[in-house]
Amino acid sequence: MNTLKLLTLVKIYINTYICQALARYSCRSYCKGAGRVLKKIRLLASDFFPVNTCLFSAFYAIRFELASGFHRCDPMKTRCRLDENPRKGRSWSGVGRGLLLCTILVSMFSLWAQTPRKDSGAMGPKPLQIGDSIPDALWNLTLNTVRPANGKPNITLDDFRDKKLIVLDFWNTWCGSCITGIKHGGQLQGATKADIEIIPVTEQKSAEINNFLSKNEILRNSKLHIVTDAGTIAEYFPHTLVPHVVFIKNNKVVHIGGFESMTADNLNSILNDQVGGLLYVKNDQAIQTSLLASMDTLSGTKYSMLSRYRKDVLPSTFKEVDTLNGTQRIAFFNYSIKELLEYTFSIQPLALNTIDLTGSRFSLEDIAYHNSMGDKIEWLSRYALCYEQNVLLGASEKELKNNLLHDISKFLRIDVSFAPTKVKIYELHGKKKTGSINGKNSQYTRLYYLIDAYNRLPNSMPIVDKKGLSREIYVPKRNLSKLNSEQLIALINEAGCQLIRSVTTINTIHIKDR
Repeated sequence: MNTLKLLTLVKIYINTYICQALARYSCRSYCKGAGRVLKKIRLLASDFFPVNTCLFSAFYAIRFELASGFHRCDPMKTRCRLDENPRKGRSWSGVGRGLLLCTILVSMFSLWAQTPRKDSGAMGPKPLQIGDSIPDALWNLTLNTVRPANGKPNITLDDFRDKKLIVLDFWNTWCGSCITGIKHGGQLQGATKADIEIIPVTEQKSAEINNFLSKNEILRNSKLHIVTDAGTIAEYFPHTLVPHVVFIKNNKVVHIGGFESMTADNLNSILNDQVGGLLYVKNDQAIQTSLLASMDTLSGTKYSMLSRYRKDVLPSTFKEVDTLNGTQRIAFFNYSIKELLEYTFSIQPLALNTIDLTGSRFSLEDIAYHNSMGDKIEWLSRYALCYEQNVLLGASEKELKNNLLHDISKFLRIDVSFAPTKVKIYELHGKKKTGSINGKNSQYTRLYYLIDAYNRLPNSMPIVDKKGLSREIYVPKRNLSKLNSEQLIALINEAGCQLIRSVTTINTIHIKDR
């Protein structure tokens, strides 16, 4: 039972007991439980006590319950003998009730003292959202640091209160992008002219982080204040995924993002109060919120829907089983049309040069992303889709995929097919290189990855490796993401391979307007 409810019941019991005793014996010479003389006339206000005051009522009752047995009898006879007392022989029962009442009161005050107020902080810090002010408790919270640049073992956010912007970068040691982000954050802090402070924060213990520092050059060389044992500050900014980046400006949380937030352009936008222009807001709980959460739906409703980009979710899939209502929900957040079709046809991955858009109003950029198309977040904000369906619990995977294909066709008004088609290709020919080069040599990689990078390019003629040579030939490792088709073909030729034009049958996606 809730403690406050219990205290209320105790108070009601005490007041009721006193009031009932007075009412029951108001026409007699004795007041049960008090032993006070009641004249056979209406009592004056001064002869009464405030029955709505729990504490006063209780002690008034105790006073008379502990009476010795000599009771006031009437105005003329100030005392009566014990044998004249209507409560003869029962004075000790009054003592017992008084002791019991004292015990209840002590317990009541003890429980009351142990019941924390919701705003007292005893329940833990209140999680902060965008727009919330930073409480003094957080400003003054002692934060443990490792290898601090200023030589101090501890810092507080208040130490940096005069900064134009404070950035809390939550991370952990098993997150590779987090560690890269710390390096990038250090570079941004040094390069940005604005007065900012970037603070990497982890809930891991200092001993664990110190051990990691000895092995990791990026963190070992970082000039940032690295905060450890940050369980309390993490309660102010709850999250399930890292990096989790919190931006504090003018005593308020102005933005929460992920790895993509740590760019010079985004920092300048935040410093110039242009947060509304940021395309992504990180909210790890948003994925659990149904796309139909704002609609008045009955339990067990079956539905499917398609929507545009959601800025609070990274590209991801979410599945939920509702055994109570016998339904299951599957949702795709910020997927391209190509990625939705990959799930539908069980293709991983679908090469961009195997998509036929003849007769379609869509361009390749409309349905699939490639790094040659620029910033991915910007592309997602323009072309990404969210899809959700809620179906019977026993529905098979095949049924889910068929539903998705049907809805894509219906909502986008297109016809989609996946079938073998005769197309022009490059066929890979060559010989396996002999020598000591193998997969364990960190300076080389399989030719397969070079061909894969080529086949992912838009509008490139597919390269088909029928003999599996690409997994046996090694080439010098390099960054392939910025190379065009001509450059990649040149590297394939340098590896001693030839690309022979041919025609073959391969599985191809066909998309055309209805």
